Amino acid sequence: MKSNKFLMGALATVVGASVILAGCSGGTKTEDPKPAETSGSTEGTKAPEGPQVGGTYIRSTIGDAAILLPILTQDTSSSDVSTLVFDPLLSLDDKLNLIPAFAESYTVDQDKIYTFKLAQGVTFHDGKPATCADQKFSFEAMSHPKYQGVRFGDFLAVKGWQELSDAYDAIDKDVEDKKIDEAQADAKKLEAWNNFWKTGGMTCVDDNTFKVELTEPSAPFIFDVAVYGPMPKHLLEADIADLKASKYATAPIGTGGMKFVEWVKDDHILLERNPDWKLGYAKHPTWIEKVLFKVVPDAQANMVALETGDVHLSSIQADSWDRFKAEVKHVNLHEYPQLAYTYMGYNLQNPMFSDRAVRQAITTAIPRQEIVDKLYLGHGAIANTHGSPALWSYDPNVTVFNYDPDKAGKMLDEAGWKVGADGIREKDGQKFKFEIATNNGNKYREQSAVIIQQALKKIGIEVSVNLMEWNAFLEYVDSDKKQAYILGWSLGADPDPYSIFHSQGGFNMMHGYNNPKVDELIMQGKAVTDMEKRKKIYQELGEELAVDQVYTFLYYANALVGLNNQIKGDVKGTPAGIHWNYEEWYMMP
Repeated sequence: MKSNKFLMGALATVVGASVILAGCSGGTKTEDPKPAETSGSTEGTKAPEGPQVGGTYIRSTIGDAAILLPILTQDTSSSDVSTLVFDPLLSLDDKLNLIPAFAESYTVDQDKIYTFKLAQGVTFHDGKPATCADQKFSFEAMSHPKYQGVRFGDFLAVKGWQELSDAYDAIDKDVEDKKIDEAQADAKKLEAWNNFWKTGGMTCVDDNTFKVELTEPSAPFIFDVAVYGPMPKHLLEADIADLKASKYATAPIGTGGMKFVEWVKDDHILLERNPDWKLGYAKHPTWIEKVLFKVVPDAQANMVALETGDVHLSSIQADSWDRFKAEVKHVNLHEYPQLAYTYMGYNLQNPMFSDRAVRQAITTAIPRQEIVDKLYLGHGAIANTHGSPALWSYDPNVTVFNYDPDKAGKMLDEAGWKVGADGIREKDGQKFKFEIATNNGNKYREQSAVIIQQALKKIGIEVSVNLMEWNAFLEYVDSDKKQAYILGWSLGADPDPYSIFHSQGGFNMMHGYNNPKVDELIMQGKAVTDMEKRKKIYQELGEELAVDQVYTFLYYANALVGLNNQIKGDVKGTPAGIHWNYEEWYMMP
């Protein structure tokens, strides 16, 4: 879908199709409790017990956000903020089960007609009511010909959406063939878009009923649609052709548990409690008064800030875990599996990486177990394909390219890359030299890049390492000039990888992968609703990706998180993250 692949990268500490997850029981369901005192001396007084409204929860983030509209966010730093400001249609609990959010309930008819009953009395932070028109607007914006995000392809199962995609492509072809100019193309696309919204499968039955009809059953659809709740149509409709330029893209107004207050670029984003919010599982507003996202662009500095009390939450480096456990008594530690992995990606349009045998050889030359052992000290494991051991679809028995530098050298010889007089391999007059880029401040990625650099040097490949500031790195990954890069994917609760690996997926331009068999398996996985059948399809898909080495899959890492013990409540890290029930947290003075 050429017309909807605009800005493809983003990928924070890990990135992809995941959201912050909310909802859990366990707290006192007081509608509007009185604020607790959070400053001043407490000497001679007893701290209040149980949930009290108050406090500023400071979260460190290694990179600043980029944009704060949920249909445009592509990096974790941005989505961490937007998912507090905006509500999803449905949320997830700690077991990755769907639970109510803006949709109080839903029914499914014939496996393809979804009817969502929306919560009544919900208002945006400016006081305007949120209705089905706002829910539908989120999808109007994602289907618009000027949409600037990567989610268009997630909704091709909706009645009429594929035809809209085909119409956009046909119009683009007419422009390429010089049959029409850009202005005529824009007019034709708008006409197609308006026709879709008159005849397509997304409608409002009434202000509180959102109906979606699919052309055929789609197993991952409910998880795809669940992420996107209402956006304020009355504020954003005028900017629909350029949402990134809207003032609300950086000063958002949603319905979520937190209201946007301010954004000081590269320093912090401040949110404050929405006292009217009742869409969490516990159906009461958050206890914490304010959330401050503080940019600390270095992993070591993040830990120092946690230790000194400057922030309340930070990732803990594996080599500091035991010290924090023994010595830092005001920090509670949480370790849990993640729906994520880290990989070395390639620009597959670059001739150096277009040959699968070469990618297999590179992986064979890299001591991935050494990376895991040296960096994660028992808190991680080698990854060999797409997916996560925490997902039901995962298959550990895929083809593995074990570390064997001698074998890697022979594989490169067979691929035509011979060692030259200077010790560097070459083919057809081209030296095998390339750059690995990653974001600075992330020790794991930095050290992984150095280990890879040293390992590939031994087999005649010269690698330079480029450590980049976060936003510059994102721009690099989005560009055609990239060669190789170390990044991570954050995965959704459903294993469908359409947006990542399908040739028409929104993130395809990151790597340029095109494998008809993979496309077919992905579409089969979407169409089958039986879990056991889907599992077999995704395991076959995992094997194909493992053999293809579309990436050099590096490692799975457990989340290692430190949280100041001033934060109380039912705090529990799961594959859904640690903030899945954040409305049940509270702060002690």
